[in-house]
Amino acid sequence: MVDHDVPIAIYKLEYRAGTARSTLPDVGSNSAARMNLPLYSSTADISRPNLVGLQHPALSALPTQLVCPLRENLSLTPLRVKIRWSGDDYVVACDLLRPINTAALKRVGELEGAASTEILRTFQLLLTSEE
Repeated sequence: MVDHDVPIAIYKLEYRAGTARSTLPDVGSNSAARMNLPLYSSTADISRPNLVGLQHPALSALPTQLVCPLRENLSLTPLRVKIRWSGDDYVVACDLLRPINTAALKRVGELEGAASTEILRTFQLLLTSEE
């Protein structure tokens, strides 16, 4: 069931196991802005990330994670964000969000709050529409 008091981009997931019922914590825009997005590697080279996770940490038990590619040589567009991590410049392709199996991901770090906020704001541009 979706709570219509929660912003449209944020969902509450519910599951039922017998009579037990659990709801994920409310995620307002303020807490989402304070998230430090995780950096993952899906390759054997775990010295540098190639994916940024956009999924809320409360959903980490799901079998897939929503991620965006992270590369050093991507073209910068209005839907991509340039970030700096560990002394290197990267571009996050917010326009190429996709699910990936959690088992394929190795966490290699996280982004600072300002970079995370910029990525989330840019991704949100894909979700907004003019009425």
